[in-house]
Amino acid sequence: MENEIWKSIKGYENLYWISSFGNVRSVRKYLKHEVRRGYHRVDLCKNGKTKKWFVHRLVAFAFIPNPKLKPFINHIDGNKSNNKIPNLEWVTNLENIRHAIKLGLRNSETWYGRAKLTIEQVREIRKRFKQGCGMQLAHEFNVSDTTIYRIVNKRIWKDY
Repeated sequence: MENEIWKSIKGYENLYWISSFGNVRSVRKYLKHEVRRGYHRVDLCKNGKTKKWFVHRLVAFAFIPNPKLKPFINHIDGNKSNNKIPNLEWVTNLENIRHAIKLGLRNSETWYGRAKLTIEQVREIRKRFKQGCGMQLAHEFNVSDTTIYRIVNKRIWKDY
C-alpha cells in the first residue's frame, strides 16, 4: 500500500499542506473540497485574502516536475476526482485535447466548448486564405474578419 506524503503548499507555508493523494489540510483540519465542473477545489486563505485552487494543480505544483514548463495538468485516467500523483501529468493544451478525444471525453469535431469553428474549418480557412479575401471567408464561416486574421497568423488555433 502506498504511503501518503505531505508537502507544504508554496506561498502558504506553515498554513496549508497538500498530500500525494490530493488531500488538503490546514494546521487544524482537513479542508472540504467543493466540486466545480468535476474538478475538486479548495479555498486557501492568507493575510485575510481567500483564493480558490484546483486540487490537481496543487498536487502537480508540489510533486510533479515540469522541466518543459507545460501549462496544463492532465488526469491520465480521465477521472477529474482522481488527484493522486500517478494519475497526473503536465501537458500542453494540444496534448490535453488529444488525450480527451482519445478517451472519448471530447468529440474531435467540437473539442472546444464554445468554439464556432471545428479543426477542419480552421485548416480550410488557412488553405483558402492564400487564394482569396479574408472578408469573404469571414462571411462564409460566420466569424469576424479579425478572427480570420488571427487564425491565418496563428494567434488563435496555434496548434492546427
